[in-house]
Amino acid sequence: MKRAVLLIVLGLAVPVSGLNLKVDFRWHDRPVEIPAKGLVTPAGETIEITRLDFLLNQPELTLESGRAVTASKWHAYVHGEKPEILRFPNLPAESISKLTLNLGPSDD
Repeated sequence: MKRAVLLIVLGLAVPVSGLNLKVDFRWHDRPVEIPAKGLVTPAGETIEITRLDFLLNQPELTLESGRAVTASKWHAYVHGEKPEILRFPNLPAESISKLTLNLGPSDD
């Protein structure tokens, strides 16, 4: 099964004990609300996004020390019309350099 991986590079300079991640949908660097109509592609085509829902799972945080922290039981369903803040509680008090999330159902 093919899976997409969403990679988020964080520039957190201070240690954190929890992380909140807000999902923003953007089109050409501008915020867009779902459903969205009248979006123009670089080729000049007009498209609309009627629904944008997806599942995120198995986050892996890379700490500044290089150590990876994973949460195999964590998952979040992101509903495009009402995106929520994703929460990652109880993290080590160490700076985070990278967050990787799997997109779609897990293999488990």
